[in-house]
Amino acid sequence: MKKFLIFFSSVIVIFAAFIVFLFTPPGNALLKPIVESQINSKSPVKISFDKFRVGFGNIDLKIKLLKNSVANIKGNYSLFSQNFNINYNVHIDNLNNLKNIVNYPLRGSVDTSGNIKGNIKDIKIKGITNFAKSNSNYFVELKNKKVSKILADIKNLDLASLLYIVNKPKFIDGKLNSNIVLNSIDINNLDGNIKAYIKNATVNRNLLKKEYNLTLPKTALNLNAKALMKDKKINFFANLVSNLLKANINGKFENNYLSSKYIVLADNLSVLTPVINQKIRGKFKTEGNIKGKTDNLLVKGIAYLAGGNIDYQTNLGKKELIYRVNNIKINKLLYMVYQPIYSYGNID
Repeated sequence: MKKFLIFFSSVIVIFAAFIVFLFTPPGNALLKPIVESQINSKSPVKISFDKFRVGFGNIDLKIKLLKNSVANIKGNYSLFSQNFNINYNVHIDNLNNLKNIVNYPLRGSVDTSGNIKGNIKDIKIKGITNFAKSNSNYFVELKNKKVSKILADIKNLDLASLLYIVNKPKFIDGKLNSNIVLNSIDINNLDGNIKAYIKNATVNRNLLKKEYNLTLPKTALNLNAKALMKDKKINFFANLVSNLLKANINGKFENNYLSSKYIVLADNLSVLTPVINQKIRGKFKTEGNIKGKTDNLLVKGIAYLAGGNIDYQTNLGKKELIYRVNNIKINKLLYMVYQPIYSYGNID
């Protein structure tokens, strides 16, 4: 028994010494390739350590990833309580290197930094980012390895930069501000709201002409949008105001079913002359509703012009259009398109 105790004690001492050794510089050198190999075998992003310092209760890492990108990680942890408090700083030099992960070609760079603390069952991430030239901050909470809460305050996100990042022409210049509060992202128990604002954005007319052969007058726009989520229901509202037209939509989305109302107003159709390549004047209004499952939406509305109206209905899933013209005044229609008023009557 005595020999067994001595042997057992020796094993424990050797094992403890080996563990202590791993947290020394020579031990880190031995541990570094093992950790790299384990991460690269499971992660879609291949990494390598420029700096690898892991001690009892603290870490200091510099990680190279995605070619010219880098992540710095430094903080404290406890092996016994499994708590941690770690600061991070990440620079992604080329977002296109993420295309195999997000399945979409991206451009540009992004920086983010912040703090991760908690334990394996309760993680809180708080950080800031300059995504699309914004000054934004975010908070993410994970419970049992699942995202439970998301908060974000997006300030002065540059729309042209965002379009560049997602590989689209920069046909809008302006700033987006948004506040996101998602206390629950469980699809059956939603709880939160999203607010977004665009103020005095302008349309890049030269680029629209070049890319789409579309001619627009000088155009500015403002957008106010909100979404309120509770349980399985999403109530939404959006209001767009520009010198071309005004549009409003509101409704709800629940159990994969959309029910909404919309209205579009053009107080002066003459601003659309370069768009349709036809001189036009007067006013226009249309309103209606959109209902149905997302794969079978029915749009039903009425358009008012030239002293009459047009009832219309279209099924977006079947790509069909049904319409009926009611009491359109011929003289007013001719006036709208700058033609001599050589006839009177109604079109039905």
